[in-house]
Amino acid sequence: MRDRPLVDQLCDFLFSWRTSLYVCVCMAVTDRQIREAAAAGARNLKDLRRDLGVTSECGNCATHARRCLAEANESQRKAAKPKRLPEMEIPISDSRHPRGSGEPPFGPL
Repeated sequence: MRDRPLVDQLCDFLFSWRTSLYVCVCMAVTDRQIREAAAAGARNLKDLRRDLGVTSECGNCATHARRCLAEANESQRKAAKPKRLPEMEIPISDSRHPRGSGEPPFGPL
């Protein structure tokens, strides 16, 4: 992160701070905190209640907290999923080794 100018780092910080929305007003928990809890291992609402106190007061935030957690976990799964390399066509024969010669294209064993 040091290779980026300080101004860019500051703008990123301020923008990320501004875009956090409160999910649980009673416990002052933001969607960003829920994403961080998901990255730390939270998998369900019970984990969020234990770690952040979400739904421990009035419970009105449960639906949105559950949705936010599901989105965070899904984005983590997508990021962790290995990318598939494009399939390459492998030639059956090599011009140096005509078909039916009985010798593999890479030479004798």
